[in-house]
Amino acid sequence: MIHRITPDLHIETLDQKHVRTLWLAVDDSRSSLCTWLPWVDSTLSRDDTEVFVTAARTERRLGTAWHFAIIESQTLIGTCSFNRIVKEHRWASLGYWLHQQHVGKGVMTRCVAALVDIGFSELSLHRLEIRCAVGNRRSRAVAERLGFEFEGCLRECEWVNGQPLDHRVYSRLRQ
Repeated sequence: MIHRITPDLHIETLDQKHVRTLWLAVDDSRSSLCTWLPWVDSTLSRDDTEVFVTAARTERRLGTAWHFAIIESQTLIGTCSFNRIVKEHRWASLGYWLHQQHVGKGVMTRCVAALVDIGFSELSLHRLEIRCAVGNRRSRAVAERLGFEFEGCLRECEWVNGQPLDHRVYSRLRQ
């Protein structure tokens, strides 16, 4: 599935064809991503990326997650996803990251807005949730710009670089 956002920007379902460029984007942005994302330190090779993409395809078939490649000018520059979909309760958690050279240009806000549309219209979800580290101002800003409401903090809920991180929880309900 391809969801066009602008003439040069779209998201498409993550697939095996993305393994090489996904690996390169993660590796190139490793220093900025590893501050907030625990999986970066265990993504050490193209093979690790292939294992992830295979798992993502399985999750999509099962309906428990849906991962998208963010493509700008025919180049993969990040991913956004329904990291966890719980059909029986009609909610999903969203996740996203962007190559360090594309941060601060509004790309992620547009891509997450597309996820919101897909979640409410195509998946018939009622609640979308974003959890991000308290110190991750850019991720928090995406949630806030898109009308997600701050619900509270989860204390020391994730370990990154050997340290616990508190998360802010945001949600948006279908109107």
